[in-house]
Amino acid sequence: MTERKGTTFQDARAQAERRFQAEERQRVRAAVQCLAHSQPDNPIGWLWLARGILRQQTSVERRRAEGAAATRRP
Repeated sequence: MTERKGTTFQDARAQAERRFQAEERQRVRAAVQCLAHSQPDNPIGWLWLARGILRQQTSVERRRAEGAAATRRP
């Protein structure tokens, strides 16, 4: 088996994306644990948390779409 030296741009991008997703999951998990511990029966807190998560997801998706559009060549 041959060993590759270095990584391609796609490999590095995929690795960065996996790392970013893992960090996002960790942030969401921490926010949920914090809210569950401090105010488990606060429906407004849960709604704000859900709203924040959804806004973050749409922001990430928009950045991905912009990045994909920027890398495409006519």
